[in-house]
Amino acid sequence: MDENSKSLLDLTLIKTDIVILDKEVNKSLEVCEQFTRMGTPVIVVGRETNREIWQKVMDEAGANLYLVKPVYKKEMVARIKAVLRRYRWNQFG
Repeated sequence: MDENSKSLLDLTLIKTDIVILDKEVNKSLEVCEQFTRMGTPVIVVGRETNREIWQKVMDEAGANLYLVKPVYKKEMVARIKAVLRRYRWNQFG
């Protein structure tokens, strides 16, 4: 097992309510898929470059939302709250 795979495995041991993932991070697609399989909502933040393509790729990986940088603090907080509301509604609805 290489170092990146070990780091990914370590991340999945963390119980969290939501994951905010920078698309530019190495293995972001795999991290998104792993947390989605665990039932954890994922917000992906990325640059405008190839937005439509990455939005589709991350949607297919299970991301709940794709935001384009820069993301302002108030918008991020509002989006996190909205994703958590939808997630909890679907989970316990």
